[in-house]
Amino acid sequence: MNFDIYNEIFHFNYPEYKKKMEKLHSLYYPQEDKLSKSQIEALKDMLENAKTITDAISPLLDLGIQLELGVVGGAVRDIVLDKSDMINDYDFVIKLSDSYKNLSNIRSKVEPHILDNVLTDEESKLFYRQLSNMKKYCIENQFRKELADPYFTPNDSTIETNTKVKLLIQILLERQLKQNSHNYSLFRNKDVENKYLNQYIDAIFQINNIGNKKIDLILSKYNAQGFAMTFDFEICKASIDLSFLMDENFNKKDHLKKLTDNILLTPGMLKDIDEKTFTIRVDNFDESHITYFMNKHYLKLKEKFSDYSLKAFTKSHDENSVNKINLVNYYKAKHAYKDLQKELLSNDNQPCKKIKI
Repeated sequence: MNFDIYNEIFHFNYPEYKKKMEKLHSLYYPQEDKLSKSQIEALKDMLENAKTITDAISPLLDLGIQLELGVVGGAVRDIVLDKSDMINDYDFVIKLSDSYKNLSNIRSKVEPHILDNVLTDEESKLFYRQLSNMKKYCIENQFRKELADPYFTPNDSTIETNTKVKLLIQILLERQLKQNSHNYSLFRNKDVENKYLNQYIDAIFQINNIGNKKIDLILSKYNAQGFAMTFDFEICKASIDLSFLMDENFNKKDHLKKLTDNILLTPGMLKDIDEKTFTIRVDNFDESHITYFMNKHYLKLKEKFSDYSLKAFTKSHDENSVNKINLVNYYKAKHAYKDLQKELLSNDNQPCKKIKI
């Protein structure tokens, strides 16, 4: 791991910083030969859930369209900490590979009648309708004045190619989920940001009845590593690249080694684990985001890690940053007060003990 790029985040000199990061890396990064039984079972369960996704997008893979797949967030963290019993859901991320070779291949080699070969008539109509809606949304928001022909053409821009492939992914995933009678919800485009306050999500599937875990399948502008960096608290910035699952030449016997090799924990996360803190870097968010995080995600973290403490961090000391720090502290105090009220109420309801006077 290259620790240099994170040097400016922390307030200590580089030699000390590097030494600390290397120590935390050796302490918390799981190794294949040191995995516990519960960690192995959790990783196998994750792979089983990921297979549902790779099966659904296999028609695109068969066409030579390269996608990146990964898992991010709390599930990765809980496996690393060997607390897999705390995993409630998996957050999988799919991104279209934006390598020039991949985009060029899509534009030039994927035949125009791709939709006729891959989609049913009903699905093709849905594709056109969704593309039309996206075009209207883009115009209304002055983002893009036009989208090219709905077929893949050599003249498509990167945005147009991405847009069409993402729509295909959505439709194929819906097909797979319906065929397997899965219970799911789909949030598209503008609905996503309203619900999750994350502008890096293009669409999200919430799937409820695969195995014993809920799945959030996220179509993003970023791969798993990049998407994890958009999270609120440092302790959640963890990811595993699962793109190897879409390689037909991959030897399945090596899956545990590949998984552990592909785990990425940011230095901020390692520091949070070591110091038992939830750190939020307020410079990355506005006040509406902080309000959302502190009233939702923070409460979940506090319930899971009751012995951890909240920490707000900023590189700047301007008025705006100070206000955001104060907002974090306000919600921290508010929730602490509510917890105290519940505790006092609980104590009031306890029967009085008889004592001798």
